[in-house]
Parts: sequence; C-alpha cells; structure tokens
Amino acid sequence: MFFAPGVNYELHRVTGLYSPALRFPVPGELFLWRLRGEWHMATATNGRNWLTLDERRRVKGFNNPVTGRQFSVGRTVLRMILSKMLNCDPIAVRLDTTADDHVMVKVPNENRIIMADVSYVGMWVVIAVSAGRVGIGLVNPRGALSSQASGVLDAAQIQARERSHHRACDALGRLPLAPETRWHSLVLPMPGAVRGAVTVDEPIRNVTAFGWTS
Repeated sequence: MFFAPGVNYELHRVTGLYSPALRFPVPGELFLWRLRGEWHMATATNGRNWLTLDERRRVKGFNNPVTGRQFSVGRTVLRMILSKMLNCDPIAVRLDTTADDHVMVKVPNENRIIMADVSYVGMWVVIAVSAGRVGIGLVNPRGALSSQASGVLDAAQIQARERSHHRACDALGRLPLAPETRWHSLVLPMPGAVRGAVTVDEPIRNVTAFGWTS
C-alpha cells in the first residue's frame, strides 16, 4: 500500500452515492478515489443528466471513444463528489476549470479554494482533491508483467512520480505558489503493472482513500 511514516490513512470501498467524503479537505489532508471507467454509478443516464452542454460536447469531440468515455465518467464522478461537499445537485456544481484541466472550487463561507485533478489509465479513473495544488501521474508500461520486468516497473514508478510532480507544478489558477514551496509525493497502488503517484504542495498528514481497502 501507499503507507508512509507520519501519514494517517482511512481506506474505504467505493459502494455508491454515499461513498464520497461529505466535506472539503483541510490543509494537510488528501482525498483520493480509484474506480473503473465503467463504474455503475456513472451510467450513460447519469452522465447525460449531470454533465453540462459544453462537457457533453467535449465527450463527443474526442477522436477516441474510450477517451471520451473516460472523461465522461471522471467528470460525472467529480461532480457527484463535489455535490456532496456542497450539498447540491451534481449539475449545479460550478467548476472553475484551468487550462491544464485542473478543477477548482471555492469553499462556501471560507476564504479558500480546493483543487481537484483527474487522471486516466486503461480502465481506471483516479481523482484527487486537495486543499492546495495537486497532480496525479499514472503510467502503464508495456510488457511489464513478465518475470524479468522489475526494472521496467521501477522505472515506471519513477515516471509516474515525475508526471504527478509536473501536473502539480503546472496547476494554474488562483492558488498562490510560495517561492519556498516543497513538493510531497505518495505512491498510488494500482492493479497489475500500472504505476501511480500523487504530488501536493504541502506535507500530507491524513489520506482518505475510496476504492482501496486494507
């Protein structure tokens, strides 16, 4: 698992509409979700009802239907997650999307913004929500399931960490980045040969993860 010294973990299954966290993360806290791209709660009906017209146009605009499906599921689940935090319908969630596709949401009655990142690999969708800048890196190395592939897997893990760091560094918008910022990364356990990592701009003290079990 992705256990690290000094980090408290709370692991949950993804079981339905009530599996997402019901509040916004605070500084030092990270929320994570891992689910299959065909997750039953993100059906075509939900996607049609919960996505905006622009989001539905974007789904249709992908050259690869699989990529469009991944985006649809990821955005649908993200809206569902944030709707629980905001206590509103998923379609009513106002998403401030940056140029690099990070999503920011203002916390009601608080002078702070939370950031979400969504990443895809194969059949998997991974979502991270943080009180600061956050980036996810996922890598699926070819041929890494053979018994001689340990070096390939190690290299893939390093690549996943580098991708997550770049995603976090490139996060644009209204979240200030102090000159003395120190980045903090965690390994994201993924099935098979897939390797994952998440990077944030503050020390991680607590992780609540849905889709992973102890």
